[in-house]
Amino acid sequence: MVRIAASAASTGSHRHGAMRFPLGLVLTIFLAGLANAQSTESEMQAWVEKPELDLGKLGVSYWRIAAPWADPDAVVTIDSGTINYSSKCELASFPYRESVSNNTFEVNRSSFLYPKCSGAPSERYLRFYFELRQSSAIKDIGGSVTVGETFDPFQHLSLIRFSPPGVEFRRWRIAKILDEVVLRAPKFSSDIQPRIEFDHGILQGSPGCGGLVGSYVLAERHLHINASLFLVGFCRPENLRENHNVLRALNRASRFERRGDDMSLIDDAGKTQVVLAPDE
Repeated sequence: MVRIAASAASTGSHRHGAMRFPLGLVLTIFLAGLANAQSTESEMQAWVEKPELDLGKLGVSYWRIAAPWADPDAVVTIDSGTINYSSKCELASFPYRESVSNNTFEVNRSSFLYPKCSGAPSERYLRFYFELRQSSAIKDIGGSVTVGETFDPFQHLSLIRFSPPGVEFRRWRIAKILDEVVLRAPKFSSDIQPRIEFDHGILQGSPGCGGLVGSYVLAERHLHINASLFLVGFCRPENLRENHNVLRALNRASRFERRGDDMSLIDDAGKTQVVLAPDE
């Protein structure tokens, strides 16, 4: 038997006693603790030894957050030095620096949040913000990305890569528009490429010259677009006319259909108004 000393206070006096535990129980507890410590050390070593992921080689990639506290509709986009977070009410951008050779990953302290709803940022966004800002390593863990602290496998943020099935959460190049009865590439007097993104009901991009803003409503394959133009600086008259041609084609769309890697926006009469190509 093993004795563990204990004391109890009594009125005006102290009494000392001993609690008796079977030796086998004590040894079991000790060995369990030792095994747990060895397991923890093994997991830490395995984490440290995993190679850093070279994000620069991924191109534009899309991810979901694998955590019970995360917004299930939030999308994380990683592209050329920036990690972007998008949900119904938040759009945030986090510049980062990575050195695969030195096994270093650092999120810039200067992040940018663009609220899409009134009120304070959600707790889910703030948790993502906190987890990402604490990170100093990024690892490829069998099909997912884990962002965490360099020497701690238990403090991390897991991201699962996915391919958006529809028009949302991807960057598109407006490859063709309907001009009367002919689909043609947009024509601009300089090297301008129209682009568009569909993100939680908000449109972003450029019809060619200036910026594209607006909203959209998506229900299965039905799509209603309300796109408009804003100008920053001078836009040549011929480019401005082509802008309106692009906007008119977009606003006529009522549904979308995937054709290979491209996405066709089709009107009520069944005519393809716009062809979108992946901008990746």
